[in-house]
Amino acid sequence: MKPQAIRVGQLLFEQPVIVNAGGTLKDWIDLPGFLKTGLEIIVFGAALEARRTGNPGGIPATLFVQSTRGVKLSYNRMGLPELYGIKWYSENLAGRNRAVSDCGKVLAMNIAGFSVGEFTRLALVCHLAGVRIIFADISCANTSQEPHCFYPETAAEIIREVQAAAPDATIGVKLPYIPTPSLLKELVGICKESRVGIIEVINAMGQYHPVDEKGERRLGGPASGAGFLAKDPAQGMVARVKALLGPNSPIQIMATGGIGCGPNLPGQDILDYERLGATLFGIHTAARSTEYPYSVMPQAFDDIRKDYLRLREEMMELAALKEAEALLP
Repeated sequence: MKPQAIRVGQLLFEQPVIVNAGGTLKDWIDLPGFLKTGLEIIVFGAALEARRTGNPGGIPATLFVQSTRGVKLSYNRMGLPELYGIKWYSENLAGRNRAVSDCGKVLAMNIAGFSVGEFTRLALVCHLAGVRIIFADISCANTSQEPHCFYPETAAEIIREVQAAAPDATIGVKLPYIPTPSLLKELVGICKESRVGIIEVINAMGQYHPVDEKGERRLGGPASGAGFLAKDPAQGMVARVKALLGPNSPIQIMATGGIGCGPNLPGQDILDYERLGATLFGIHTAARSTEYPYSVMPQAFDDIRKDYLRLREEMMELAALKEAEALLP
């Protein structure tokens, strides 16, 4: 059976649409490895306007510690570096976009900013470079004490300005785990009214890390990924966003969180999200080494895709067998 085509804005992709989640590709030096994979969409960023070093050694900075059920939680802000900055992007992004396009893939830029103006300027640079998908990272934990998503009026303004600056691009919006039903409803309503192409959930979950009494992290993997701990809240968010979008919505849901990191087969993680309504699947932690410096392992994307296709084929064969048995006298 031929894979179903998924429309993302004006673009068509074959299911499953596996995407490297934001933060997986932050250095263009790593791009060749991604180009050798079966990824149809390659996400770079989050890109910021100004260069910054980030926290040393990829270790999250603990700005406050809160006790929850006896476990201390560290909360990271401003953790990832920005190696390039807007001047570099304005001079070089078009060439990187062509390199990705020449390999039959689509470059998506994940942009973030401290202000609406920074989003607008980065979106314009992306537009001039011919970038076809832009994620407005309104939940980026690297840019402000309170992510923009917690202020719906600001979030709506950011989305409007990004769309105006890049009218030819499909716009995606990245949301974190949002427990408040009224806030989530308002944000999804803004996305529907703005006719964005993608809503990604969840983002910024990886900024929370259980630590021991000495402040050492109790999770394996890179500092920017929570791994399998993110799957449960991400599944809940996918289901809630799908319900708020309603049937036949043109907005695609990108599920990010825990794929390939837990006890299940990685293909099963995708199937779980698919049943809840997701059509794109973001992967971060499973594509990184668990040892410092947490190097990217692009082959993981293809391995997970193969496992999904194998499981789906097995499901189809089982369904066909049950259908044949039902026809027996």
